[in-house]
Amino acid sequence: MAALIKRPAKRRTPAEWWVARPERTRDRLTEWAIFLLYLVLAILLTWPLVAHLADHLPGYTFGDQFQLTWLYWQGKDALLAGRSPAHFALLAYPTGYTSPLRPAALVHTLLAFPFELIAAPVPAYNLLWLITYALTGYMGYRLCLDLASDRDLIADRDLIADRRAAFLGGLIVMQFPLRVLHGLAGHLGIADLFPALP
Repeated sequence: MAALIKRPAKRRTPAEWWVARPERTRDRLTEWAIFLLYLVLAILLTWPLVAHLADHLPGYTFGDQFQLTWLYWQGKDALLAGRSPAHFALLAYPTGYTSPLRPAALVHTLLAFPFELIAAPVPAYNLLWLITYALTGYMGYRLCLDLASDRDLIADRDLIADRRAAFLGGLIVMQFPLRVLHGLAGHLGIADLFPALP
């Protein structure tokens, strides 16, 4: 009986692999690649934050980042203990203090919660601060792409050119001076709203 010789399968090029994917998968991979590119740009534009992730807070020395770092830690501690994040047991001891305004900031505590679970308070704040940059750029890109697709143009519009223009628009939104200044002042309550604006 003759031995069967298995021929090696022809290796596909990256372009052939890409074309073989369903369009929906290609779109999702493209969106993830664009978000990751914004994340890399955020790391580069905020350098040396990543080098000092665990020992420095970004921004001005008189900013709110110290208060927010504590509030995020306190919120995580309260949620894990089954207490209300609006009640500050460490303030006004022995009865504590319940803030009437804290429930309004619960969204920020919930955004910081996953980061607080995996890291200490300072790196968690820094990771959240960095993610707000990348999300702002990505959401600015989505807004610009949506505006570009709403135009009444000829049918053979160049989607690649639209994506490039939208990417540049997202980069401009990411580095918008008002957004950057609020981020540096520790106003993540305002700076992290920028991704939600579109």
